[in-house]
Amino acid sequence: MLRKTVLAAILIGSLFFSVKANPVLVSPDLEYSLWCTYSDLSTEFLNRILDGKIDILVINAAAIKTDNTITYSFSKEQLEGFKTQVRTVNPDMKFYAAIYSFKTYPDKTTTETRQKLISSVVSFVEYFGDSFNAIIDDTECYTGTIVDHMRYFTECAKVMEGMGVSYYPWLAYNQLLLTTAEKCAVGLYGSHAYHESEWKTSFDKVQGTSHTKDGYMIWLIAEHYQNYPTIRQQLGYFNDRMIARGVEFFSRLEGFGIWWYRSTTEDDWNAWISWVNGKIEPTPTPSPAGFPGTGDYRVQIAIVIGIVAALTVLASVKMRAVGKKRRRRTRGGKQKKKQKSEKKGKGSERERVFNRKMKRKG
Repeated sequence: MLRKTVLAAILIGSLFFSVKANPVLVSPDLEYSLWCTYSDLSTEFLNRILDGKIDILVINAAAIKTDNTITYSFSKEQLEGFKTQVRTVNPDMKFYAAIYSFKTYPDKTTTETRQKLISSVVSFVEYFGDSFNAIIDDTECYTGTIVDHMRYFTECAKVMEGMGVSYYPWLAYNQLLLTTAEKCAVGLYGSHAYHESEWKTSFDKVQGTSHTKDGYMIWLIAEHYQNYPTIRQQLGYFNDRMIARGVEFFSRLEGFGIWWYRSTTEDDWNAWISWVNGKIEPTPTPSPAGFPGTGDYRVQIAIVIGIVAALTVLASVKMRAVGKKRRRRTRGGKQKKKQKSEKKGKGSERERVFNRKMKRKG
């Protein structure tokens, strides 16, 4: 029984460690993305998208201005030249256009101003035609309320759908229920950089509302000067959530990528390339909770199992020792009782013989 208990504990503990030891990718259908600019094109850039198995390049294509008009970042001909170079390393590369407002505040307060902005987006789509596979609308900076902001996304999504264009509004982790847009791109951050606890909490909230979307993309933020966790750490957080939840939990996750290329470091790419090739699992930041030196509940469970097994062994050994001592006492007690009984029995017999003799004499 003891051997079976110990073996069972060891096997269960080994199972937990083996799950932790192997990196787990969501599915073969997950597309890897990289946010970049037209001017990032270089030999190093091409090598990285090749080694990193990048399937989608999201290119900053148009800046939205305060008056709700759009300035294009390049011409259609320049884009085709860019695409030709990229397809030398990945002939199947997809290209998404990012329209964005950075330090500009387009007006979304009324139906009229939102319609003007949507008309600008329509003009952009018509100019580039089928040069892009999808549009990501990153108009985070705007004039208006959050309701106005979500109305714009809902209204623009309907127009894009009518044009046959895949449209992804950029949403915060808690905004998926605020727009009826069928797809979205999600960044896991708020007014500050999210580290392990907040990152995982926001990730879980995205998963909890993702059933309202046909698909969504998750973006890792490479902004080290703003104290964001490294790409290596964020990959570790993601692996933790996926192992904890299971592959089925991520059925609507289409893409997973890095925002953005210019902020990445050599270590970011080493971690990413290793991860997508399944060679190693990035090491997440240790959690302050749990056992010292562990940030993963599977390791903690394995430790508990080991402790329980050790205590079981000690208890069993102690019980054996107590059992032997009791048996010795029992055997000794029986022997003394038998000797005493025999002695008492002999004394009684002598008395009976003596009494009979005395009766005869009398």
